[in-house]
Amino acid sequence: MANAWTAGVMFTLNPATGDRASIAIDANWGFGESVVSGECTPDNFIVNKVTNEIIKKPFPIKPFCSPVILKTIAL
Repeated sequence: MANAWTAGVMFTLNPATGDRASIAIDANWGFGESVVSGECTPDNFIVNKVTNEIIKKPFPIKPFCSPVILKTIAL
């Protein structure tokens, strides 16, 4: 297992809509176990496979997020 700052789960289609032209990514701080087990409410990203456009990108402020990590995410 990798020592990760963030991890998540990627679906090759959008499970909410069944759209095969988009990828759904659920991510959270730390290991992906919290996302898979349902222990957290992950950040949800939707990416168009055809155009590589980010359709949905949240920018939540996490209470334990350091300023260094925020700078990295904001880029």
